[in-house]
Amino acid sequence: MAQSAAIKPFGLDAEGLKGAKIFIAVYTPKTGMGKEQIEISGDGNIKLIRSDNDRAPDQIVQGKVEAEKAAALFALFESEGFMGLERTYTTESTIKNTWQMKLTLPSGEKPVFAEAGSTPPQFDRLMGAIRLLAGIGAPMSLGRQYFFHL
Repeated sequence: MAQSAAIKPFGLDAEGLKGAKIFIAVYTPKTGMGKEQIEISGDGNIKLIRSDNDRAPDQIVQGKVEAEKAAALFALFESEGFMGLERTYTTESTIKNTWQMKLTLPSGEKPVFAEAGSTPPQFDRLMGAIRLLAGIGAPMSLGRQYFFHL
């Protein structure tokens, strides 16, 4: 049986991916709102973080997927041209949620902020892929079991 070649997104091998991370969060304009965040590390560790309000303690759920699945997500970030996206996408609306997506590599990090209704197609595809991989490693993140906005 033939083995497939290891995925090397951004030229990183398995060791280099250990220090890489993908982060998403949603921010709402509602005063006192809690947090909703997903972190996926290059080694496959997944962390779901939420709080009920801005004064409540964080509730953390951890999960894990195979490192190859995490590497595939990083490869998608590369193929979607995440590093070439603008830093900020805005709309004319005054009341909106804002999403933050951040890619951290050993060479540095790239954040992107996008208000609801302004996200480019690549951002939406990456958001879906992050949610799916998080759901594989921590199934309660799927649907609205753990997050309301993510």
